[in-house]
Amino acid sequence: MLSVVALTSFVGVAQAESISTSSGFSPAVIVEAFRNWPTEDKSMRFANQTQSSFFKQFGAMDLRPYKGILWGMGGRCGEVNTFLAENGFPDVRLDDGPDCVGAAGVFKKEVKHKSPGTETVMDVPSGRYQGAKFSHFEFARSRGGDVILRIPSEEEGWSLNISPVSKHYADLNAYTHVQKMVEDMKQIPSREGYTHLELPAAKMRVDVDVKWVLNLRIGGDKIDQAFKKVVFEFDHVSAKGEAAFGAGATRSMGAKTHEKVFRIDGSYLAWFSKDGMNEPALVVYVAQDGWIKK
Repeated sequence: MLSVVALTSFVGVAQAESISTSSGFSPAVIVEAFRNWPTEDKSMRFANQTQSSFFKQFGAMDLRPYKGILWGMGGRCGEVNTFLAENGFPDVRLDDGPDCVGAAGVFKKEVKHKSPGTETVMDVPSGRYQGAKFSHFEFARSRGGDVILRIPSEEEGWSLNISPVSKHYADLNAYTHVQKMVEDMKQIPSREGYTHLELPAAKMRVDVDVKWVLNLRIGGDKIDQAFKKVVFEFDHVSAKGEAAFGAGATRSMGAKTHEKVFRIDGSYLAWFSKDGMNEPALVVYVAQDGWIKK
């Protein structure tokens, strides 16, 4: 079982390994970037199994549900850098040169919780952190026993989903785990008696290793640089997720009495979902380095 739940009389605590690094995975920004690659011939030749697996799984994904929250462009690397900076990612830059071409994708979504929670202080062995506590949330489990907690959004169809984990998840592993949990999810009408949900607030901006993209050939170009950045902010009022990907090629030219709180004081997965989407829009793994220190 990947989630560990320890129950006391009034408080449920899900603890996980906290000595790990936060990360994030959004296949849509990569797919959007390569659909905007500045060449008519977008046929691909893969340099490794990761490239082959990624584009086999996501290459044909339907991006229509992402309208208004996903953008892409392709052109000279300088133009791509301008596009990234104008969309809030000046720190994702391609090394420019006279023969450099590239493309980028940017995802941005912010949701306000339908029923805001309250800000709390969470004390864990490693220190004191800002927390978020909610009385309005939905409780479910996968058939494998994983806990899935849903915080509804003001915007119809959108929600933030949380699942405590007891191991490190990164990139596609996190995404695959979330997909499997959602497919196997079953609703628990009673919330198993939990009256509140409490977990660490987060504010993170992390680099994601996408070296696996290098040496991919698209048309007549060979990718020689690739960068990805993921942003996740979460508190008792709202949640924001952002991701940017760029690739380039060089052309030869406190609980109250009687409360039963499900408390997460370790790492957790969070993902944005929308009714009608066949896959999570953005999945993030939030380790302690992504929490907000008090």
